[in-house]
Amino acid sequence: GGKWVHVDVLNDVLNTPCCYWENGLRMAYVVGFSERDVTDVTRRYVRDWVTTQQQRDPSKWWLETIEKVSFQIKGHDYKSRADLLQQSAEDHELTQVALQEPLPSSLGAFKKHEVYCIEKHVLRNEVIFPKTQIVGLVNGHKVYFRRCLRQLKTKDKWFREDPPRA
Repeated sequence: GGKWVHVDVLNDVLNTPCCYWENGLRMAYVVGFSERDVTDVTRRYVRDWVTTQQQRDPSKWWLETIEKVSFQIKGHDYKSRADLLQQSAEDHELTQVALQEPLPSSLGAFKKHEVYCIEKHVLRNEVIFPKTQIVGLVNGHKVYFRRCLRQLKTKDKWFREDPPRA
């Protein structure tokens, strides 16, 4: 698997995806094409992913459109092991980029933030653990990594999903 490379032949720019953001152009959707796939690469072109996500349509039409175009290119809808490895590497790289972004300044931005969360938005079947890994404070609220958010289960659900072995 390769790596996405930004190419802008009109403006003679190579591998500088955030140059648009720095020049005031705010894009909500950017698509990358290869000989075997189509991918939403918007994250590479923005400096404030939380704000960009708020500008995007929350319905499933975008993902469905990407899947349809990808099917047209590949002729099938399954992902090979190489595709999955490349996607995993891309996701890891973009998560590292997200960690470099500043904490959101509004509490609402934490609600669906992929890296950070606050206790105010924790659902009744969730818990933050460990609570010792505080990333920062925003408007008096402690900020945690979303990876510290754990799903809780009732005793019955726990036994249904993973029954004890004799």
